[in-house]
Amino acid sequence: VHAKGVSAYVLCPRAAQLGRSFHIATFSPEVRGGAACVMLFFSERPAKAVRQRGLFNAQHAQLQFSPSGKAVLILVSTSEDKTGGSYYGTSSGCLLGVDPSTGADVSLDGPTHALQWSPVADVFMSITGDMPRTRIQLNNIQGDPIQDLGVEVRWWRMHTHTRTHTHTHTNTHKHTH
Repeated sequence: VHAKGVSAYVLCPRAAQLGRSFHIATFSPEVRGGAACVMLFFSERPAKAVRQRGLFNAQHAQLQFSPSGKAVLILVSTSEDKTGGSYYGTSSGCLLGVDPSTGADVSLDGPTHALQWSPVADVFMSITGDMPRTRIQLNNIQGDPIQDLGVEVRWWRMHTHTRTHTHTHTNTHKHTH
């Protein structure tokens, strides 16, 4: 495999387990303002990528092949949000099909917090959107929503109670055994 600056990679587990030809996905992070890159290689022709995609705001990546090996979920993130919009950095997700002629090439809407394939089918869950309002969806292998589980507001309420009486108990007895 010929890919520069690879910081993450994954082998398609299904085909590799069966002893067949398989795909390899690699991730190379941004360097000096240039785009990061995800490349897909085929084990029988590892010298040339069969598919690639440039990504911005991508210092780190998590790559996951679908159970059939026909697509890869890509969750990229940065440690710092240069726009100042988030203390935690930025994150985004996309789906890249293995077959260049029929496979998906889809960017998910908004910040992406989590992506996960079903262990038995080519469907995945996505959690996207600006905090505290996030959308949870079940998506097919083309990235189309199958079921929208809605937008959920997530926030922590600080509990403030006015106490009229505070009782402090001090144990002055020592127990020895």
